[in-house]
Amino acid sequence: MKNELSLGPEFIWKNFHLGTELEIAGNFLYDGLYTFDQMNHFYFETEIFNCLYHLSVGIERLQKITLILLTDFKGAVNLEFEKSLISHSTQHFHQRISQLEKISLGKYENKLLTILTNFYNKNRYGRFNFKSSDSAYHEKNDFIQFLNDLMKGEEIKADFNDITQNNNYIKAEFGQIIKGITISYYKIIENICREKNIYTYEMNQESKAFQVLVCENFDFINSNHVKREILYYLMKNGAKFLEDIQMEDIDFDEDERSQLIKYVLNQCKNTYYIDSYKCIIDDQFCESKNLENLIKDREVFLDQLFNL
Repeated sequence: MKNELSLGPEFIWKNFHLGTELEIAGNFLYDGLYTFDQMNHFYFETEIFNCLYHLSVGIERLQKITLILLTDFKGAVNLEFEKSLISHSTQHFHQRISQLEKISLGKYENKLLTILTNFYNKNRYGRFNFKSSDSAYHEKNDFIQFLNDLMKGEEIKADFNDITQNNNYIKAEFGQIIKGITISYYKIIENICREKNIYTYEMNQESKAFQVLVCENFDFINSNHVKREILYYLMKNGAKFLEDIQMEDIDFDEDERSQLIKYVLNQCKNTYYIDSYKCIIDDQFCESKNLENLIKDREVFLDQLFNL
């Protein structure tokens, strides 16, 4: 192939090391999207911070990978280029990529890049100084304004007494913006790799990155539905699977069934069930002579049952 990258340090860098970086970038993107999915509303700055942090790091690393692959180093070290990567401006890197490869982002994609740049360069450490007392909010205001614009004028409220609930429509719209940004870069990466006969774009099919960059899943709407379908199936048919199993089940409160399911779907929700479990099992098996061994036996049995 005419443009094939020959074996050497540049080949190793671009084919292997950037492949690892690509999966890291995709994992960050997944975590940012997952944080957004798990947000019940937009009141907590901590959740908004976590979402923006992971998305900004993921997009920035994806941009740097794209820029490196677009650059011909002719097998030599380019310290000036490497120093130019020491930046956290997603806008800056997008402009550099645009000068080398045709890429066009929409209005909201560009707005989000601006927000991510401001967040990473300014708001990320906005609470680590005395002057932070002058502002009630930092990244939250910018993010809420972006969502308001994205929802085309529908007001997103995030005050303690007036909160807009997150929903599948908002999640889908937000996911499409992240998709518009990231897939634009990933397609460039794919094309360069095919041209150079390298495999940077390939990744572990069970990774978070694969779900985002290859499967192009930028929200968890379908995933959450399938989880509920599986839970329903297991609840409906569980007796058939367990009819020959003699181990006694834990006496969880039947009235809290929906809360238990929420915990299964996201272990960060309703974490008090960990303590509740300990109390329930202490009461339920209080007559056991060796409760510690009984609990250990249950753990071993359930590990084998669920093939973990």
